[in-house]
Amino acid sequence: MSQARSFPFSPTDVLSTISTFLVNRRHVTQISTGAKSSGRCRISVSLLLPCLFALCLFTLCFATLPAFAQEQGNGAITGVITDSTQGNPLPGANVVVPTLNRGSSTDRDGKFQIERVPAGTYELAVSYIGYQKKRVSVTVEAEEEASVDVMLPQATTGMGEVTISASPIVGSQAEALSRREAAPVVKNVISSDQVGKFPDQNVAAAISRVPGVAVERDQGQARHVNLRGTPKRWTRLAINGLNVIGSQGRIVRFDEIPAPIISTVEVTKAVPPDKPASSIAGRINVETASAFDNPGFHVSGEGSPGYLGMSRDFQYETSAQISNTWNETVGVVLSASRYRRNQVTSNAEIGYEIGPDGELWPDEVDSRTYYLERTNNALSGRLDFRPSETQEFFVSSTYVEFNDNEERNQYVFNLGAASNFQGGSNTPIEGTLSGVPMEGLLGPGYYRNSTWTTMVGGESRFGAWDISYRGSFTRTKSSIDLPVMQPQTSPSLNVEYDFNDFNFPSLDLSTSSGSSVNDLSQTDYASNFGLDLIQESDTDAYAAKVDVERNWSPLGLGSDIQFGTKFETRTKSGFDFATGFIPYSPASPVDFEGNLMDENLRSDFPFPNRYDLERLDVFGLEDEFDRAAEEVGYNRSDAIPDENRYTVQEDIYAGYIMNTWSPSWGSVLAGVRVEHASYDSEGFQVVGDSPEPVSNSTGETKFFPGLHVNVDVTEDIRLRAAGTRTVGRAGFVDRRPSVSINDSDESIDGGNPSIEAEKAWGADLSLEYYLSGAGIASISTFGKWISDPQFESETIVNDNQFDTDEQDRTGYTYETILNGQDGRIYGVELQYFQQWTFLPGALAGLGVQTNATFLDSEFTTPSSPSTAPREASFPGTSDTILNGSVFYERYGLSTRLSYQWRDDWIDSLDPADERRDTYWDNEARLSASARYSFSDNYAVFAEVSNLTDELGRRYQSSESRQVQVEGYGRRYQIGVRVNY
Repeated sequence: MSQARSFPFSPTDVLSTISTFLVNRRHVTQISTGAKSSGRCRISVSLLLPCLFALCLFTLCFATLPAFAQEQGNGAITGVITDSTQGNPLPGANVVVPTLNRGSSTDRDGKFQIERVPAGTYELAVSYIGYQKKRVSVTVEAEEEASVDVMLPQATTGMGEVTISASPIVGSQAEALSRREAAPVVKNVISSDQVGKFPDQNVAAAISRVPGVAVERDQGQARHVNLRGTPKRWTRLAINGLNVIGSQGRIVRFDEIPAPIISTVEVTKAVPPDKPASSIAGRINVETASAFDNPGFHVSGEGSPGYLGMSRDFQYETSAQISNTWNETVGVVLSASRYRRNQVTSNAEIGYEIGPDGELWPDEVDSRTYYLERTNNALSGRLDFRPSETQEFFVSSTYVEFNDNEERNQYVFNLGAASNFQGGSNTPIEGTLSGVPMEGLLGPGYYRNSTWTTMVGGESRFGAWDISYRGSFTRTKSSIDLPVMQPQTSPSLNVEYDFNDFNFPSLDLSTSSGSSVNDLSQTDYASNFGLDLIQESDTDAYAAKVDVERNWSPLGLGSDIQFGTKFETRTKSGFDFATGFIPYSPASPVDFEGNLMDENLRSDFPFPNRYDLERLDVFGLEDEFDRAAEEVGYNRSDAIPDENRYTVQEDIYAGYIMNTWSPSWGSVLAGVRVEHASYDSEGFQVVGDSPEPVSNSTGETKFFPGLHVNVDVTEDIRLRAAGTRTVGRAGFVDRRPSVSINDSDESIDGGNPSIEAEKAWGADLSLEYYLSGAGIASISTFGKWISDPQFESETIVNDNQFDTDEQDRTGYTYETILNGQDGRIYGVELQYFQQWTFLPGALAGLGVQTNATFLDSEFTTPSSPSTAPREASFPGTSDTILNGSVFYERYGLSTRLSYQWRDDWIDSLDPADERRDTYWDNEARLSASARYSFSDNYAVFAEVSNLTDELGRRYQSSESRQVQVEGYGRRYQIGVRVNY
């Protein structure tokens, strides 16, 4: 038996070490709005509290190690659970000693450990969804570990054996459900095989089929996640167990993580105390591959070309993974993937203004055609070292980048400039206007986003103590670069507009003389200037955590105690959107004629086709842009307003303790987490053209209790209940101290470093019924009660934070992000998955995977000088989310037809007028995929996405006021997968 080891330090040493660290750390954590950093060390009570909390945990446990030592005469049971067909480990398998009401579940390597087992002979019960249950005998000697390895045969039906390895949908679902059943918290799991059987290129698309998950798309591709119908800023991302910041800050772009590098994805909806509290909606943990997932030498990969319907162009996806293990001690794995698509997106957008009659009148109509080269690249590697059964270490690194190269062909008709706008017999829906100018926004766009995460960590067992430790460094970069031309014609067009068709606004153009226009000029402009639209941000983040766990039995009750501490620091700097203006000399005009490509714009929309619009060589126009910039001596850095620049550093100190009891009827997990968050921010306060550096330091300490109860009603039915406390911290740009002050109109615009974090209490109740055929039927209800929701609005300055000796700014209007009044979200989730193995003959391969979520949300906006508080739904919340799939798996064939639908949802709320609130219309997606496996080593597949050629639509206030209609067409893909 492994004995509990003594540690080479005492509690006094721990106190001394941490105290020295705190005293020497040059970090200011004042809790006062507007205070500036002096550079001297000042430790606040709020900073010391979580540190002392964590210190007490370690001191208590290390000082009382003998009390937790393995009881005299007791032993332990360890082992590995594997598949009997291929020998693969089975993560999430349930291993129980029934006579002791004590057990464990296997980790990602199929390993388990059961502590405090009295000497004797026992029957071990092993189960895994989709596999036959098995009982084995094991003899435990006093103060020794008994090792037992169990191979489970796959489940059978009346038709014979169901070969899970040849059924990728059912096989991956069996793993996912086993890990879900074994988890002590509300969680959904997705395996890499499950991802690969859908037409998904990234994590956002993969998890969109989890109950309660909806996605927001960009040009047809899933990007952001609305977990449980909540705002996208409330969902956190973790890689290999450590939270990481996204390239865009709090709002994570899940499309940056391509599917091929994923091992598993865990979606935790009720976060326990050992996870960061900044997860109001939940936490999505992406596990990358380990070499020990496939012991020995292993190679896999795929290649898949494709075709895009609207662009009539090609895409391709390729990925590869190679790994090897040596002597069950060292393992190395390398993964790489690349996805590229050449896409055309058609877009019609409409802007509105409120007329004298209180109605929304269309004052601007855009016709946009984007040619898009989108690439998604990833490289991941991991080294594992396992010198003994009780020691494991790893180093991993993952780099992902998401790049868009865009050609923008945009034409804008300024209806509001017409001489008879809102006059005569015109209505907001239809009418005729005179003297309408047209302008272009023509040029390339470069969007760059990347995240690089490197992590070191390990797991160690000292007797009955399990210690996990992680350290990571993450660097993110994000930039937008749009050097575009903005030429404008004279106001000479007559426009007959008709907005009765919700999909496509109709514009009939004619000249001032009444002649119909069928070939719209793209070269005859009265004036022109360049717009340099730029944005940039970089983040460096460090994190470290230690988790300690062991089995113990206070008062004779078997349980697992766990405690730990974590430190995170991240610094984000950059500037918000800036616009530079470049005038053009009439003596040096732009050569639009020479940059026409003699090729009509590719579009399924009527407008560009009707008016014979040609594609422009926008990269040639970029040369014209650069020429004009050089002629006028344009300096890009001068175009960035000082009030848009910022640097924000966030430090989070955390400690937690929790205990899990495992009685015969289920489990109870209870604990508390404490986090102290401090912020140091720098920027500029700009009055007129005079910038002055400003800084600010704030901090707050919060406690987050959690309770999770699981009741095994029967062997296959589990009841779960949870109560949680979580927080949603403001974005880095929102916390900037930079402001622009206008004394002439007594207004201030900028960030709010004193914004309060959003707090939430959550309650969950669910019933899960695990079915044959690796199936599940479940119903879940949840509620979240939100205080201090964040919202862009206006307030009146009532203190002296912006005053100077010369100017009192009390009473100014301050436009920034503010805290609203309390809100709440309620929801019900229904799920059913099962392969109908009870059907006769070949029909036994049929199955259904479906879920539905019904939501209701509401919060109260803050009051402003011009508006009263009002009730509104949280952005991103659809009332109904549906996901359904019908699949067939048999004889090496795996096919699936899947459908997704979500109801309308608010995209953005206008702080001044609810008539300007913007909604996304309901969205549907129908996709199909098929795969045929020639053997365990080779498979071919085909996929079709957006079969019904759905459009993306946004509207303002009501469906009759369309804001955007976007089309991107169908996507076809074929490919081959190899696995050795």
